Amino acid sequence: MRVAPFAFVALSGTVAPALVGAATPARVGPSRFVRIDEAERRGELSAAVASLRRVQAVRAPERLPAALEAEPGAGPHELSDLLRLAALRRGALAPPLAAELRDLLARPTDASDPFAWSVTPEPAYCTEHFCLHWVASGPDAPPLFDPDGDGVPKFIIDAGDQFETAWRALTAIGYSYHGVDDGGLGGDTRIDVYVKDAGGDFAAAVFPEDFVESSPVRFSSWVMLNASVLDIFPPAYVAEVIAHELKHTFDAATFGNAPSWLFESSATWVENEVYDDASYYYPFLECWFGFPEFSLDVTRYDEYPTEQRASYACAAQPTHIYGSSTFWFHATARFGLGIQRDTWDQGGVACAAETDPDGPSARRCVMDVIDQLLAAHGESLEAVFAQMAFENAVPRASPALLSIETPGELADWPAAAWVDAKHYAYPVDETVELAHLSARYVDFRPPSGRRGTVRITVDGPDAFAFAAAIQLVPPTGPRVEQPLVLDPATRTASAEVSGLGSQWSRVALILVNPSRIETDSMSDGLAARYQASFEPETVTPIDAGAPPPVDAGGAPAEGGAPAAQAEGGGGCACGVPATHERAWGALPALGLAAALRARSRRRRRG
Repeated sequence: MRVAPFAFVALSGTVAPALVGAATPARVGPSRFVRIDEAERRGELSAAVASLRRVQAVRAPERLPAALEAEPGAGPHELSDLLRLAALRRGALAPPLAAELRDLLARPTDASDPFAWSVTPEPAYCTEHFCLHWVASGPDAPPLFDPDGDGVPKFIIDAGDQFETAWRALTAIGYSYHGVDDGGLGGDTRIDVYVKDAGGDFAAAVFPEDFVESSPVRFSSWVMLNASVLDIFPPAYVAEVIAHELKHTFDAATFGNAPSWLFESSATWVENEVYDDASYYYPFLECWFGFPEFSLDVTRYDEYPTEQRASYACAAQPTHIYGSSTFWFHATARFGLGIQRDTWDQGGVACAAETDPDGPSARRCVMDVIDQLLAAHGESLEAVFAQMAFENAVPRASPALLSIETPGELADWPAAAWVDAKHYAYPVDETVELAHLSARYVDFRPPSGRRGTVRITVDGPDAFAFAAAIQLVPPTGPRVEQPLVLDPATRTASAEVSGLGSQWSRVALILVNPSRIETDSMSDGLAARYQASFEPETVTPIDAGAPPPVDAGGAPAEGGAPAAQAEGGGGCACGVPATHERAWGALPALGLAAALRARSRRRRRG
């Protein structure tokens, strides 16, 4: 489900800590779910009842019990996912609550719908695969402009064309709609789209209905287009929304119990696949790159801490599950479009027994499927995620992204990932926490007016997969990247870089935990230690035109020399505190895949 872009500064999402090993972050603002979340954490609400209450908080807040009243002026945006999760859990609801959910999932033509149409609908406008339903009067009417006088508003005709465009694009890359029968509701078995005034919280949503108990878990669904929102935005936005929601209907009929991050990230990625010049998903990326310590597969319950790393829009609403679409940009660039499609098809079968889509077992199941698919390409999830984290230091310079996007398109992506720490004083001895499938970025700068040699040591954990790299950043021109290959006995690696303050303006250290989730607790992560010392130059610096040698702890990159890549992008336009700044670029880590494959995976068992 897509939120209207104008709602970014007004809406906030749900709340729960996401930083591993850190104190619970303060909330950035009122969340409509705050009382529901707290009641669920205290054990006062089951997961099923909490899911119902979240749907009510968006669709019918007047139906919430007084103790759970929604905060005013705030609301979530991933309504499609909320509806899906509530439907998956409805079997655990008592009959009266199940009836309440049934009403909230009802079509506008059903009298039990609390928002049922009050007037008789016009004849449906049907295309090859869709039937669009609408009314010609009252607040639910779409824009009625009808230039050809055929009795069907241009808005309806255009929406039908955009649905068919998205259908063709999805089927062209190998997706299949598995055709869960809705029993002829809406007139026939085509996908139904209802246009109505649904308030200002969301632009569109997919409503699940005919739940199919089978393997995989599948159900039919229908789409609501919010006329009160969509009629004030340009056609390009409407088209992207439609592509996003259509992907949800395909997914519901293939892998209905998929984890939330997969459900929303793949639909966001599809927007760009259907419309190559798509641009309305860019704000989601800002938050994702602003919080690289959040796991790739976080659930929608995560909330960003108060520290501002991007615009207020980012802090006011968790959009990480949308921004996780960056994984699919990288993966499909390297391995083709089939990697995304096959994740859905194979995940729907392999993970059909998972009853909690956002629990650790379901999330790990999907990652195991992805790992198996990558193995067919001679890769692993750990290696691919680590490589992505290295390149995401500056996404605009990413070789993978540049293979599928133009520099002009990438110019609208965030400039860089967030830098956790920037060191000017030495020695340095720090320990950082890394959640599963997350990364951290650290900068080493020369002390004021000094230049010399910086020595960096990384001490990785024994229990998890772990990857690290350094990037040497010159004042101008290409940067150099070097992977840090851990000694298998000590789990340490080191690098010595001369010329800091002359040839190199800074050295960036990238720390990555490419492990899959083990537990769903705050302890699901690893502690990585890094140390650094600085020795001022005592001799004449080497020629500035020749990059200094890099000693990577006796483990040089494959080919005998580090790789170089042109610097990409400009500064970050986001609001960043004066005490921090963002990293800039990243290149492939040479030998990373081989290093990760060369050792056995050692995982902590909870």
